[in-house]
Amino acid sequence: MGNRNTTTLKKKSVTQTAFTWFRTRTRTVNKAATMYGKIHEQLNISIIGQRVIPQSITSKHGLAIGATLSPLVYVLIAITCIVTWPISKVLDCLLGTEQGTFYKRSQFKVLVDLHGDGECSENGLEEPFTQDEVKIIKSTLDMKVKTADDILVPIDEVYMLNVDDTLNKDTLKVLQEMEFSRIPIYEGNRNNIVTVLLTKTLLCLDPYQAIPIRALISSKATRDVIFVQPDLPLFELLYELKGPKGHLAFVREQSNSYALAPKILGIITLEDLMEELLQEDILDETNVDVTNTKRTSISQVFEKQHRKRIQTTISPISKRNYLSVSVPEMDVAPIYNNTKNSSRQSIPCILESTGKTQMKHCL
Repeated sequence: MGNRNTTTLKKKSVTQTAFTWFRTRTRTVNKAATMYGKIHEQLNISIIGQRVIPQSITSKHGLAIGATLSPLVYVLIAITCIVTWPISKVLDCLLGTEQGTFYKRSQFKVLVDLHGDGECSENGLEEPFTQDEVKIIKSTLDMKVKTADDILVPIDEVYMLNVDDTLNKDTLKVLQEMEFSRIPIYEGNRNNIVTVLLTKTLLCLDPYQAIPIRALISSKATRDVIFVQPDLPLFELLYELKGPKGHLAFVREQSNSYALAPKILGIITLEDLMEELLQEDILDETNVDVTNTKRTSISQVFEKQHRKRIQTTISPISKRNYLSVSVPEMDVAPIYNNTKNSSRQSIPCILESTGKTQMKHCL
């Protein structure tokens, strides 16, 4: 009887202990569940109230809202500076100063593309970049990376004149057909460039006098030669050519030998740099129509119109009145006498003959 009661008491004690342990665990789980629910609720409120709603409001007008609330930010900085300033200095000493956001050139190009009118129209952004602006910004970023060797015109394709050549009728006709504003002048071989001839100063030349090019050196008709290295960045080359020295540069390779002259690789003009910056061909007054197969110049159009006017039929009366007009002869003796008696520096002069009239021009 005594053993049975003892066994019964032991069973009750074990049962009560198990029940107590289970109830304790249940309370712990309930507390954990309650705490998790409160934390989850607080997180939802924080995420929705502090991130979702502000970002949805300020995503399109963030700069305007930030600029409007900037006085409040300065007030808060002034109030909390007593605590925040020492903490910021300690963090700067321990972790280093905070660096801003920097982009590589390739990354910045992608950022510029995203601000183009195509992407911004899809995203609803205001005042996007036009395609021309995007193209110019990206080409400007490339100007620091590209060098003179990338855009030069090979020297074999450059039209030149020898310093011993004469500006006769055939040479001037070729220059007129070429329509170049500057002609390189070499001496001996094409690798020895001595000067650059300005073709606009040759308008008053008499083609029958055949003036030698050597006589024009060191006059207003020529410009000094600019030599640059092939690894020169395009930005530095742009600063070099926009000055008064000239708009034409010769790319010359670096030579380690003092006995041999450096080889000239090609030329670069200011127009080439501007075309590289704009990523488009620049059409000057001599190019009125440019296609893939044909380039029509203004001089060609003028010649065509001139031939058409010559072929126009003139009435006999108008023809007689036109031919009856005479041009008076001009006495050029005083001009020659003044030139001989002048003590100033000798400058090449050209006598231009037009019918019965003779005029003297100086370069």
